[in-house]
Amino acid sequence: MASHKDRFENRVTAESIEDALRPLVQGGRVERFPAFVLRLQHVQHICHKITGRLRGRSGAASESDTQEDWRESPETCSSSSAFDFLAALHPTPAVAGEPRLTALQAIRQLEPFDRGFYAGPIGFLSRESAEFAVAIRSVLIVRERAHVFAGAGIVPGSTAEGEWAEIGAKMANFVRMFPRPSPPLRSLPNLATLWATLVVEELARNGVTHFVIAPGSRSTPLVTAAARHPDTTLMVHHDERGAGFYCLGYARARGRPAAVIVTSGTAVANLLPAAVEAATDRVPLLLLTADRPPEQRDCGANQTVAQPDMFLHFARWTKDVPCPTPEVLASSLLSDVDYAVSMARGADPGPVHLNFMLRENLAPEGGAVRDTAVPGLHSE
Repeated sequence: MASHKDRFENRVTAESIEDALRPLVQGGRVERFPAFVLRLQHVQHICHKITGRLRGRSGAASESDTQEDWRESPETCSSSSAFDFLAALHPTPAVAGEPRLTALQAIRQLEPFDRGFYAGPIGFLSRESAEFAVAIRSVLIVRERAHVFAGAGIVPGSTAEGEWAEIGAKMANFVRMFPRPSPPLRSLPNLATLWATLVVEELARNGVTHFVIAPGSRSTPLVTAAARHPDTTLMVHHDERGAGFYCLGYARARGRPAAVIVTSGTAVANLLPAAVEAATDRVPLLLLTADRPPEQRDCGANQTVAQPDMFLHFARWTKDVPCPTPEVLASSLLSDVDYAVSMARGADPGPVHLNFMLRENLAPEGGAVRDTAVPGLHSE
């Protein structure tokens, strides 16, 4: 409502509808109610309710004009009256422009394609009523191909970037129905990425689709896998303690666990308060922590602390997942994930800790690892 451009666009459309309705309603009296905002998942709309009493087919007021009820009577709700309204209202400025005839002529000259069903009226006619909507956001399915349609109105104050972003927001619901196919596992750059992809995919298959990320280096494969999955939602929280409690609140409100991902070392210790509360209150919680490989543990640095038993007295189950290796079957990893979710949501729900040992985060198996100018930093 704060955007002058959006209010102007809405006013042009509303005034055009009022002008089109006046010849069709009793006394030319049209009432436009105050604007309100309709909030949807991806977009918001400025809306008006516009009403008027229907005239009879002869041009005189029908019997329904004197009734309290403003709906059409069976005598006046006919195909002809409904199509009169369609002819007067379609196309609205939202899909054509203003003034209408000039805009339609420009569209025919400038658009190199047929709009087909896009922006056409869709609805129903019955003996007592009629209802139509404009197919602004629509999908046309022809055999095995889906065509998604959306658009935006250009008015003074419009920018190409803003209108393009608006179209993307309008199409988001449809596009989410057609996720991109997952890449073949062989195309992933290394085993760490492969294992993280399998973990997130199995969690999503078990209904764990919300992830809270506390940024860090060692956990990068898990974060990347969660961000790329088409069915997951992510929230970034820069404080691990707060991230843990956010997941706790999410589980209380939604009745299902969320997963928190943190890097190694003291970041893991910050999850302890949330784990204690989850254990005491029997709230499902998944703690996904990244860790160094065995040879880099207990080296004296604060980021090399022993992580596997950090939640030992509170976790319903703890698993120290070994470093990704071809010697460990992927089915074993998936089984661990399945068991973790079942323990978190079981008869005695609570926190579950999966501690993932990782070596190289995202470096490919072949080629330069860090700096080609340094001798020895190549893997064949």
